[in-house]
Amino acid sequence: MKTHTCYYLDSIRNSTINLVLRHIIDAAMALYAIQSVNWVKAKCPYQTGGTECGYYVLKFMKEVVEEGIEILANDNVGEDKVYTDENIDGIRKGCLSYGATFVFK
Repeated sequence: MKTHTCYYLDSIRNSTINLVLRHIIDAAMALYAIQSVNWVKAKCPYQTGGTECGYYVLKFMKEVVEEGIEILANDNVGEDKVYTDENIDGIRKGCLSYGATFVFK
């Protein structure tokens, strides 16, 4: 039986995965006849505040796309890395710029 891996990000350092989320993903995997799911807590930057989680996800997913999935197991990403205000502002500007292309056609 082949095992599939599901990586999850936890930038606020919650100790456990949300059980509702886990049940949803497990149910989705079952639809595709995937019997075994290996849950891996990916190493990701630490979020210091409580409101910028969406920006953390956007910034980190951009890094995954640019650098490959190997970044999820990379030792230079994780507990000690924190995005700066400048990093978050860059994501905000990128989102605004992307959205503006649809508004101002």
